Parts: sequence; C-alpha cells; structure tokens
Amino acid sequence: MKTQNNRIRLYQQIPGPLPGFDPVWPLNIIPQTTNLSSWDNSTTWKHSIQAYHALEKVDEKFQQKINYQFANINIGTQTSFGAFASRSSIPKTAFIVFGLDNGGILNGPNFALYDIVAHELGHCYLFNNIDYDLSEPNAVLHEGIADIIGTYVENFILPNGTDWIAGGEEPSIKTAIGRNHQIFSCYTDYDLTDTHQKSRAISNWFYSISDGIPSENILSLGIEQSKNITLEAVNRITDSKASVYTFKNI
Repeated sequence: MKTQNNRIRLYQQIPGPLPGFDPVWPLNIIPQTTNLSSWDNSTTWKHSIQAYHALEKVDEKFQQKINYQFANINIGTQTSFGAFASRSSIPKTAFIVFGLDNGGILNGPNFALYDIVAHELGHCYLFNNIDYDLSEPNAVLHEGIADIIGTYVENFILPNGTDWIAGGEEPSIKTAIGRNHQIFSCYTDYDLTDTHQKSRAISNWFYSISDGIPSENILSLGIEQSKNITLEAVNRITDSKASVYTFKNI
C-alpha cells in the first residue's frame, strides 16, 4: 500500500519496537490489497487499510489547513498497544505507527483514528521546533500541542466536527487513552504524573479559547483563530528544550 510516487508508504507488522530515530523498515512488508475502498479477504490487516485511509484524509487537511506538506510519510502497523511517532534526520519525513487495543485482536479496535493519526503526524511536524525527551518538560509541551493538532484536524474531517476527546470514535481506545480535552487540568496537579495526562493543561486551554466558557468569562475565539495563535507561538520557539512555561510566556 503506497502512493504511485512513493510519498506515502504503509508497512505492515513492522519489526520490533519503534526506534527513537530514523527507523528502517524493509520494503517486503508493504502489504497488498485488492480493494482500498472496502474490507476484503486479502492478507492485509483491516487496521492497515484503516491507517492508510485515515492518513490520506489527515494529510490532505495538513496541507489545506496547516499549510504543511510532508515530503515522505511512512506508516507502520503492529499488534502492540498504542500509537507512536519517530524523528527522522531527513527533512519533512514522518514515521508513525498504529497498534491495537490491549486485547491485540487483529481487525479489532485500533489506534488509526483521525485525531490520533493527526496527533502522531503532529509530533513529526513539531520536531522542526521542539525535541521530545520523555523525562523532560518538552515532552509535555509536545504532547499538548500534538493533541491540539489532532483535535483541530479531526474537526474538519468528522461530519459533526471534533468531539474534543482523544480517540472518541472508538470506546475502548477512548477509555484506554483517557484524555477529554474539555475537562480542566492543571499542569502542576500532584496526581498527574503521566506526560500525556499533564499535557491536558495545554489541550484544555485550546478547548477553552476555541469554544469559550461563559461561566469563567472566557470568550470563544473559534477553532481557526485558536489554531493560528497556537502555531504562531510554536513558530516563535527557539529553544528545542522548550517547556510548558516557555509556551505560556511567548
């Protein structure tokens, strides 16, 4: 599964865990399918077909709404839990991976959902400005802005717009992720020890200024202007180790 110009390639059952930098995937694991528009009886996993379809939709919105086009996008699928992005030394090159729910059942619930695909592609976009060091504050900033990008892109794909919940279209994935951007979260909450959960302080800020919260005297700017403010702030970041506080003070 790949585009004719090889700009987008999907690799099924990628070997081992996702490396942190410049993964190498063999061409012989690019699967074949007889029909991209429906689930067929080929050996291609359903979540591989879903990942390819979702990526095409997300990539289109990245170009139209964020004004950014990747030169190459490599999608990997695996049976492990979760979704991941990896940095590349090649400019405008993305490596993103999508797995299954905890049960690991092929053709069952998986992470190749619009907002999650856009979230992982968002990480690859953010690598231009911000590093990702899991034990450092820049990881929280990365996750928060990636959630903003995921929500924003999803808003222009789903018929009724975004639901403001990560993985909200798949109940088991939504539960596993546990990130509702509408729920207030403070970065310094003592019980938030997970990078993804701490990042809700950023995604909730985006929700708040996009939709507005009258009871808190927060006016709605709309999702488009809120996105513009976010990306303008990202473009002003000059420190690759930038934290939530850097973002707050720009």
